Amino acid sequence: MTETSSQLPRLPPEVLGLIFAHTSKPTAQTARLGSKYLCATATPRSFRHVQLKSPFCDHFKRVAEDASLRGHVKEITCDARAFLDYSPFPLDFLEALPFLRYFSELKVLNLKFNDYADDGDENAEPHYSRGYRFYDLYTFRRFVIIVSFYCIQGGSKDDKDLVQLAKELGTSDGFSWMGNLESPDMSWSTEERRINGALPIIHLEELTIANLAEDINNPDTESALQHKPLPDWPIFQRVMALPTLKSVKFMVAPDDPDNSLWDTMENEPTEYNYQWQDLFLRELTTWFRPELARNLTTLALYYDDIWGYQPKFDFRLINPGSGPECGLPHLKVLGLGRYCFSHEWQLDWFASLGRLNSAGGIEELYLDECVVISKAYCTIPQWEVWDLDRDRSYAIVTVKDIDGNDVEVSNRGYLPNTWDIDLVDDTWAEFYHSSMSWHELLDHWSTNMTALKIFKMGTTNSLASLSGINLEDHVLEDLVIETATICTSRAGIMDTDIHAKFDDAAFRKKIGMMEMAVPFYVNYSPRPNGMPNWFARPWFFIPVGSDEHIVMDEPPNETRRKDILSLEQFKKGVEVRAKGGGPGSDGTPGAREHLMTI
Repeated sequence: MTETSSQLPRLPPEVLGLIFAHTSKPTAQTARLGSKYLCATATPRSFRHVQLKSPFCDHFKRVAEDASLRGHVKEITCDARAFLDYSPFPLDFLEALPFLRYFSELKVLNLKFNDYADDGDENAEPHYSRGYRFYDLYTFRRFVIIVSFYCIQGGSKDDKDLVQLAKELGTSDGFSWMGNLESPDMSWSTEERRINGALPIIHLEELTIANLAEDINNPDTESALQHKPLPDWPIFQRVMALPTLKSVKFMVAPDDPDNSLWDTMENEPTEYNYQWQDLFLRELTTWFRPELARNLTTLALYYDDIWGYQPKFDFRLINPGSGPECGLPHLKVLGLGRYCFSHEWQLDWFASLGRLNSAGGIEELYLDECVVISKAYCTIPQWEVWDLDRDRSYAIVTVKDIDGNDVEVSNRGYLPNTWDIDLVDDTWAEFYHSSMSWHELLDHWSTNMTALKIFKMGTTNSLASLSGINLEDHVLEDLVIETATICTSRAGIMDTDIHAKFDDAAFRKKIGMMEMAVPFYVNYSPRPNGMPNWFARPWFFIPVGSDEHIVMDEPPNETRRKDILSLEQFKKGVEVRAKGGGPGSDGTPGAREHLMTI
């Protein structure tokens, strides 16, 4: 008697592929063990996203070397946060990193670094010490970025800078892929492989980097390569100018190792070093050269503390000019974390985002824990302020547009670079009083952001803890209660992947992100050196209900009332537009009663 084996009905591979595309990675990996048929259809989902992380680097190399698997890889995360767990460096990670070049179908690259360095061992010697020098972490970060970019785009094997950087890292002798350092083997570069007719250039579409920071050591004491700005590397310029690169998402970390507790739940102020906390932000605008700025459709910028006013980050310096191709003309999605609005130019600049995209404007806007500055104080006597107004070198910043023409940008209201916090004996005075308000911003955007379909303005418990604000004054009470039951982590949002997942509704809920009803205002008031608590944070959140004037010539309760109405009306207008309605909002806005009685 012949035994007939029962067979499960087969779904078409296209259908199974769609099913696995919506399952978890572990589910797809388990399905691969079921049968050859399931293995074939579950493999793309199983290997769509792979990680390079110590001490599991061999798995990454095996996938890279397997032609039947690597073609399915669309996203790679290089997790270099294990740096401090190895003495002196994670050599397995560094030796596996060049295998990135095999993934020719790669679309998304995520680089993750430590958010800070401890003090390290300043006396550590390369090759001979089990410790590391403090600045090694920055060299390591720079090396990982540059090698990754070589793998994506390629470079000349005569480029000695990369080899020299490896030497200074103190681990070059362990890099088997570089061979003899006197005559380095650069055959792994993409350019060499293209000549041999092998793997093509990787057409990257999205770049995400967590915890960017810059070496704050004296450039005169260390190698010039350790301080060579990344935008000055030719390979960096070529990758950032890729026509396929449409999305960049950056989290910037503090430059100061002593600020490792900046975003914890500590109630006591931690050290805030003004000489170290803004170096990278001052350089970051140079990353956005016109070729990149004109390509971008998605941009996320998050920082560990308040930024934008001080440390200064002037969006007008990105692809400057006044024509339609200036700024970020094709942007569709913008996420900002803890950005500080301060000047009238921001009304039109942000409203102009994406004016050349298919929708005619920006479509999604996320403002997480963002603020508007009311006043800035510093130790500059009034006569110096008057002199600044007449000093063209301060009042005007001149930059070049893509055609090499001069573009003048006003610097009024920003702290001068020459300001020294150590001037304890100088007059402590109000330097800048902004005329900006949230309702002015939102009303202007309501009229001009006619393509906007998603708007989120969120905050978390972590900001409430470090800023001393009463969270219930800014979000609805039921949201505070709901978040307390959902979010079990005590870490701040800057310890998460918020910069990469800011537009993921499930992720925002997971980390306890609450929608705001009353936005934040701050004062910038650093304490001079030598005064009590001079090292404390310089940002002071203005409490709801304070009688301090936020905007000149307007009672504070009136400012808050207008903010509440404008924010709710703005959200309603966006919701109507998302449902296919007109550009505006119908109905009369009405905020919660306890918010209206400010």
